[in-house]
Amino acid sequence: MKNLLTRRFMKRLLSFSFLLFTAQLVHAGSVEATRRIYSATPSDTVKVGTSAAKDTVNLTPKTGSFTDFLVTDVVTFGVDHHYIKYIDTAMDVRIRLHIQPYDASDSPLTAFYQNLVIKYHPSDTDTVSFVDKAVYRFTGAYKFIFTIDSVIIDNVADSILPQNMYVDGLIHAERYYDFSSNASTAIVINTLTDADLDCDDTLDQVEVSWPVMSGAEEYQLEWTFVNDYDTVPSAFLAASALSFDFRNNSTRITTTNNYYDIPLLFDHGYIIFRVRAIGRDEADPTQIIVGVWSDSDDGTVDDALSSYHVTTPHEASLNWQVTTTFAEDGKKKEVISYFDGSLRNRQTVTRINSDDNVIVGETMYDHQGRPAINVLPAPVTYPA
Repeated sequence: MKNLLTRRFMKRLLSFSFLLFTAQLVHAGSVEATRRIYSATPSDTVKVGTSAAKDTVNLTPKTGSFTDFLVTDVVTFGVDHHYIKYIDTAMDVRIRLHIQPYDASDSPLTAFYQNLVIKYHPSDTDTVSFVDKAVYRFTGAYKFIFTIDSVIIDNVADSILPQNMYVDGLIHAERYYDFSSNASTAIVINTLTDADLDCDDTLDQVEVSWPVMSGAEEYQLEWTFVNDYDTVPSAFLAASALSFDFRNNSTRITTTNNYYDIPLLFDHGYIIFRVRAIGRDEADPTQIIVGVWSDSDDGTVDDALSSYHVTTPHEASLNWQVTTTFAEDGKKKEVISYFDGSLRNRQTVTRINSDDNVIVGETMYDHQGRPAINVLPAPVTYPA
């Protein structure tokens, strides 16, 4: 059993890596623009009255086939704790910002001034006196110019912003695209890609992917499994003789991506998939609009629009059990236990699909079948 992990389980358990969110996946709450005024290197300075003390943050596009439910503007004055140069001088710093906002048509709105104060006390054991960030929020500006008008250090006017401090400008839009016109259109699962992750000639996972639907905030993917064993050993039933039922036997996840990886932890049989899009009412984003499923609730496997035939069962010669716990956005934890012929638990392997580690624990028994050694669960890096 010592080599069970490398020989059997790790070659089958999924290797899921979250991909960078691509620009084509459109959903609300992720439209941002940001700019920073700061000293890039110790030889640089931000001096009041120069171009270095001024910047513009601009959210684009401002108009289109979408509705911005809320546009939030944020100005942050803070300390960069990772700045390349350490500054040990304690100081209270107040800056005066001039902010010129603009609306969606680039027309100027009323300009204003805002004071922000931080207290930089790096050696003070009284952490209450250390204020490393000051934030001011306003709404409605799709662009604004922010300028450091003055710097006051310990109540004395200065012309230079301390090098380990910065001023950030941020615009965040809660943006919703039209989905109601697409809600009645079914998505077609266009790709099922299986993969051998460790080059042992055994398929380990299948990736399900589908086209991006305009206006969709997220997607729901369902799958169900039907084994195809016949009553005769080593014989299998035809797909036309097998029925599936999503309503009473299925697994569903919700994700903002247009793909999902499923480990091939199944017996011999068929995995059937279906997907639907979820969006919001553009006029009232509090109302959720649910799209139609890509396949019917039930039917026979040969009529399923998207299915995958598992021809190599997971560990056909071992006793095993897998428990999967799901969280938001398709995250999940899988715990698989392997048992010997007497149904004693020999090894347990745990994996979450947000990193590349598995946690392995093992129990060793004496000649009387009593647990003698419990190996402390330890992380094992999944082979690249």
